[in-house]
Amino acid sequence: MKKRAVTLVTFAQSIFLNLKFFIQNGLLSYASACSFDLIFSVVPVLLMIILIAVRVLHASPELISSLYMIVPELKDYFNPGKVISAFQNVKTFSTLEIVLVFFIVWMARRFFASVFAALRNIFHDQQKRRALTSQVLIFVFELIFVSIVVTFIFAYMSIKTIITQPFFQRFEQLNFIYQSFLNGKALSYIPNVLFFIVSCLIYKIGAGTKPKLFLCIAGGAMCTGTFWVFRTVLHSFINVSRYNLIYGVLSNVILLLMDIFFFFVFFLFFAQYIFTCQFFDELLLGELYLLPKKEGSTFIQRLKRSLFIRPDFLLANELALTYMTSGEKLYTVGDRDTFAYYILKGAVKVTRSEYSEEMLYHRGDFFGELNCVLAKPRTSTAAAVIDTQIVKIRGKNFRFLVKSNPAVAQKVLSQLSTYLSKVHENNNDK
Repeated sequence: MKKRAVTLVTFAQSIFLNLKFFIQNGLLSYASACSFDLIFSVVPVLLMIILIAVRVLHASPELISSLYMIVPELKDYFNPGKVISAFQNVKTFSTLEIVLVFFIVWMARRFFASVFAALRNIFHDQQKRRALTSQVLIFVFELIFVSIVVTFIFAYMSIKTIITQPFFQRFEQLNFIYQSFLNGKALSYIPNVLFFIVSCLIYKIGAGTKPKLFLCIAGGAMCTGTFWVFRTVLHSFINVSRYNLIYGVLSNVILLLMDIFFFFVFFLFFAQYIFTCQFFDELLLGELYLLPKKEGSTFIQRLKRSLFIRPDFLLANELALTYMTSGEKLYTVGDRDTFAYYILKGAVKVTRSEYSEEMLYHRGDFFGELNCVLAKPRTSTAAAVIDTQIVKIRGKNFRFLVKSNPAVAQKVLSQLSTYLSKVHENNNDK
């Protein structure tokens, strides 16, 4: 029976890694920066939406008539004929307008620049994208976001206009569209739909590591769903309607700022989780190699050891697991295998011929990695002391781990330094 790669242990390991990197990458600070820059960019983004809306209304004046049909009270304030005439008389872009549009777009990019900076901090080790490409993507996403908002606005206006026409009023079966979707509670879910679409696009394209589409959709759905639950719970506990005008306005502003901040907390949390899932095998190997010893005294060390000591994700590959009986040799001097080894169960004795040293390794220990890094024949012999289960890690995977993980590289260099010192002392003694 094939073992499952994703178990409760694997899920717990991924959550631990995600929280660890979320804190290490300082994503709470990035969430604050994104929140501030969103507020800073609201006015220029709205100006861009209005600018596009004006151009669309100029091309389709019937939409203005539809707007007056939807909100007839507007006739008391704005004469329909004059408004349509004003939009029809909009001229083509002048040089001044082009300059203004450029500065509006430039101001609005601040928000998207912060989002991409946060993503670079998450995916920095794996991201191969050039800085110029990131700048282009910032402007592209800015235009995509504005286009999506404008599309939703005009789709809503158009559908509402069509449904309210006398011809369609004869069909009572269509009333649910008007009551439930256009004027009903479903309308309040449109922002969540926008959050979901934009989040998925940014996860997929902004990461720069080509994560799977399913992973991006799942991340976008979790981000949107978690934020919706958080916002619903928060607003159910805080009722600002009982405050007076001043405190009511201040309370609403504070709630809005909290909503924005926590949205970006959830957005970056699930962006980090996409990174964790995408490179989970490498991250898991790094945690295994840096696994605290059994005698670790702190609570975090004991928790980390108990959580990572069994790598279910690696064990799902039956070829990676090796069973050894007591006294059986794994490799001998001169062998050219390129594996590093992790002890899942049992004990292994490694005897070094250069300086007559014996090392005993137990559950949770790595061994054989130095020859893997040096790409040289074995200079030691490894044999099982008792019945033992070992996980084999390919040399190229371990070397990539050394290259991408500074903590692993530091430990390998420390062991390599110790090994070379002993070899040098042994040669001097001879």
